[in-house]
Amino acid sequence: MERDDIVYAESANHIMNIQTKRGGMFRVPYITLKKLLQDIDDSNFIQCSRSVIINKKFIRNVDVPNGVIQLKDGYGSVGIGIRFRKNMKEIVLPALRQRSI
Repeated sequence: MERDDIVYAESANHIMNIQTKRGGMFRVPYITLKKLLQDIDDSNFIQCSRSVIINKKFIRNVDVPNGVIQLKDGYGSVGIGIRFRKNMKEIVLPALRQRSI
C-alpha cells in the first residue's frame, strides 16, 4: 500500500483501521497514530483528533465551528477534536482556500 492510497486512519481498541482510496479497509493491530505518522513521514497527513489522521489531499471542506471535516469522493466525514481545531483553522483552512491541498 502506497502513502497516497491512504485516505484516513482511525485507531480504535488497539486496532488501526486504514481506509484506502481503492475502497479497502486495512486493520493493523497494536500501532499508534504517532507511530503511523512517523512511518508515513509525509506532510500531507495531519492528525485531526486523538484517534484519527487524514490525508489532506482528500479534504473537501473543513467546518471548524461544528468540528467536522468532509472528505472527497464519498469517503464521508471525520470529526475534529477540540484540541486540534486551532491547528485545522491555522493550517488546513488557508491551504484549502488557496487550493494547495
